[in-house]
Amino acid sequence: MAKLYLVGLGPGSLDLMSVRSQQVIQNVDIVVGYGPYVKLIESLIHSQTLVRTGMTKEWQSRFGNQTRTRRKERRFSLFW
Repeated sequence: MAKLYLVGLGPGSLDLMSVRSQQVIQNVDIVVGYGPYVKLIESLIHSQTLVRTGMTKEWQSRFGNQTRTRRKERRFSLFW
């Protein structure tokens, strides 16, 4: 069964982000998020698929589009 993790980035600095949030991002198959926010977590992304989106899309749309196109990957992280 697929899992969706909604991950908060905190006040904008990686060292202020929770350990659990960092672990989730490092252990999912797909990371989906607003393009400029990706820069905050670049050091946590290694082999994950990264999907950058614009701010105008709702999170449901971001997640829904990815689940339809990547059925084999099961763990998603959506951050803002």
